[in-house]
Amino acid sequence: MSEWIDLSNAWLSTRRETLVALEGIAETKLSRAATERPGWTLRHSVTFLAALDAEVLQLATGEGVTPWDLRRLRGEAMFAAQYLRMRDLLPHLTETAQRVEDYMSASEPNDISSIIVSIRGKLAEAQSILGIIKEANQ
Repeated sequence: MSEWIDLSNAWLSTRRETLVALEGIAETKLSRAATERPGWTLRHSVTFLAALDAEVLQLATGEGVTPWDLRRLRGEAMFAAQYLRMRDLLPHLTETAQRVEDYMSASEPNDISSIIVSIRGKLAEAQSILGIIKEANQ
């Protein structure tokens, strides 16, 4: 298996597991402090998933991306999801995850060596958020 397929499978598995875990989260739990990031609530962590999806998709397309571009993408994606109620947030996160899944499944970037470390970092962040969500479900 190629490194891209391994990474894609890990990303998709983590996002799918996260969506399942989110189904058990009550709306009221979203406003609780439940993260290692000072000042962030569970809602911040959950909406950060949309930002991670946007960043991974941008990196995977292979287009030139500056740190400023990623920061802008992160802000826009989090803002779009921040005020959604859970009934709307789950479909939104499902849609952002699906866009990444569709792209990752359909094509492998020409030069994955330039983005693999960045995407692995995004994967680690997504896995951390999954852990936060699972903890909130207990």
